[in-house]
Amino acid sequence: MLDNYAAIYGGAIFANGFRSLSVTRGSNFQDNLASQSGDDFYLSNTVTTFLLQDTSIVNPQAANSLYAQQVTLVVERVTFSNIKYAPASVVGAAIYCFGCRGIDIRRSTFRKLKSEQGGAIHIVDFPTNK
Repeated sequence: MLDNYAAIYGGAIFANGFRSLSVTRGSNFQDNLASQSGDDFYLSNTVTTFLLQDTSIVNPQAANSLYAQQVTLVVERVTFSNIKYAPASVVGAAIYCFGCRGIDIRRSTFRKLKSEQGGAIHIVDFPTNK
């Protein structure tokens, strides 16, 4: 998915309360933007897992590539690169996980990312998740 724009959330994909969602097999995300959160992905409010696998994400204008709230997140063999909104994103240039139910990151690369808090990943948990 290349060069997409969302006025608020999810420049390429907005998913809320989904039953099943996977992005796999050589997917490519580049230069997607959202005005508030999740320049590539905005995921929220589901008890199921989002699988991001064998994917490349390049987004030099993004502040936050993947925003996840109340989601179980699996990231496998994914490359996040060159995400460095000028001057810098505020939280988690690649992944901002807010109250995620679980996070599993395997064999992934985070390269040339810039943020004020958590250059690559920023995680905020709820006391009820503990």
